[in-house]
Parts: sequence; structure tokens; C-alpha cells
Amino acid sequence: MTDGSAGRSRRVAALTVGMPEDSPSIVPVISKSSADFIEGLVMDAKAKGAVLLQEYRREDNLIWPVLCDRVTPEMRLAWEEPFGPVVPIIRVRTPQEGVDHCNKNRYALQGCVFTRDIDAAMALSDAMETGTVQINSAPARGPDHFPFFQGVRNSGTGSQGITTNSLRMMMPIVWRAGSAPAPCVHYDCQRRVGHQKTSIWTRWLWRKSPKKRSLSAGVS
Repeated sequence: MTDGSAGRSRRVAALTVGMPEDSPSIVPVISKSSADFIEGLVMDAKAKGAVLLQEYRREDNLIWPVLCDRVTPEMRLAWEEPFGPVVPIIRVRTPQEGVDHCNKNRYALQGCVFTRDIDAAMALSDAMETGTVQINSAPARGPDHFPFFQGVRNSGTGSQGITTNSLRMMMPIVWRAGSAPAPCVHYDCQRRVGHQKTSIWTRWLWRKSPKKRSLSAGVS
């Protein structure tokens, strides 16, 4: 991977930190216990060899943003979501190594792929076992992004969104005296779409691309 630590550090340094009424980039986390949890992840990573690209700083529930480079699977930060201004950087030698780490995590709501190669993006997104995959974009949800939203493993099962919820609202449930309720079309729809993990336009791009996709190729 290209080492862009200096550029990332400059962008983090440009973030403002303060109270919500001042409209900064970073505001306090919700509680002291949350701040303690975040600090525990950072200190565990630092003790096990991670490199903090910014000095760790905290005042009560306010934590300054920090990039943790060279995070490894032995560190809690590699697996636990901090829900705070902490970004772990895990270095991998091959795309497959990155996919393997992704698929070992018990959480799998969304994944992101950043690359200039659309074929590599499609191959990686198919290999990642996550609810949805964003290509060259941050995690997002809602009807402006996907026709349905879902997660796998500990991030949930099933789907919600336009595709499934609209059908459920429009299809009435018919009850017959002396019999079980008629099956709702909504559940059948869930079974059909519940394991797809990329958006409609992503699948369209997949079909339009003529090249064979493989994770063995380099990703830029």
C-alpha cells in the first residue's frame, strides 16, 4: 500500500475540536463510559505496538481525533468499533489478506472499497461478506444510496428499505376464520434479496464490465 501518513495527518490536524454550540468537526462522545472505552482501545493498541500519528489527548468526554497506524489482529482496535474519533490503519500485503480480515470480523454491516480499478472493486465487493459495499465512498444508508439496507452476522439479518418495506405496506394480510394467516409477500421478498450485498447500480456495472475479475491482481 502507498504510505500516505503525512497527508492523512495533515487532514486530521485541520479538524476542529470543541463543544456542539461552536459547530466544530469533533464534539464530545455521549458519556464518560464511552470515552473510557475509546481510550482503552487506543491504549491497548499503543501498548501492543501501534503508532499514534497524533498525540493522544482527552478532556473529560472530549477526545481529539487520532490515527492509529500499524494496527494488528492482536489488538482490540482491529475488531472493536470505537464509536469515536479514532481510525485504525491495518496494513496488508495483498487484497485477499484484507478481505480475510474483513470476513473474520463478527460485525458486517457495511464495507468500503477505494480503488481506480472498477474490476478490482467488483471482485473485492463480491468477496467481502458484508451487508452492503460502498465503492470510493464512506459508509451510508437510506433510499438515496440503496434500495434496501441490511447486515450479516452480528450486524443483523434480513433487509429493510424501499424494496421490502414498500411491498409490506402495500400488500394486505388476509385472515381466514379457522386457518393460519396467509403468508405475506414481504417475507418471500426478504429471502430473495436478503443475501445480496451490493446496490443495483453496482450489479449493473458488474454486468457491463467485460473483464474477468480476480483478487490476485493488484489494487491501486
